[in-house]
Amino acid sequence: MRRPAYHPVTILEHSGDLKIRAQGRDFLEALANASEGMMNQIVPLGEVEEREERPVKAQGDDDPALAAAFLNELLFLTYARHWLPRRVRTMTRCTKTGCRVIEAVVAGEPCDPARHRFKYEIKAVTYHDLKVQRQGGVTTIQFVCDL
Repeated sequence: MRRPAYHPVTILEHSGDLKIRAQGRDFLEALANASEGMMNQIVPLGEVEEREERPVKAQGDDDPALAAAFLNELLFLTYARHWLPRRVRTMTRCTKTGCRVIEAVVAGEPCDPARHRFKYEIKAVTYHDLKVQRQGGVTTIQFVCDL
């Protein structure tokens, strides 16, 4: 398998919070990589199995708002529903309501404190320093997580 010409996820230095940069060939791939990168900071993904699937839906007025809304939905699943997303299985962007909605199916499992070691408690993905950029066939999503 050929390696991509970009880094799927990079953890960046940020004072007091967590800053993540994810890349992909397009917005949806970058967002899927951002999802895995963020979730891996909560619980090492090697400890999370793909036992179940859950639908996730998010909406926003532009790509940065869509990214923040989707990532915050994953945090809701984690902390309110006690369910750990492991991987985005499918993700679509344009539906009957237009292109301001993302619908996805994520695979993961219920949280098990005996097996899952929590590293960070992420409260929210913020709009501070939130960027979506496209350059040279690569889409980059950069965001800050409030710890």
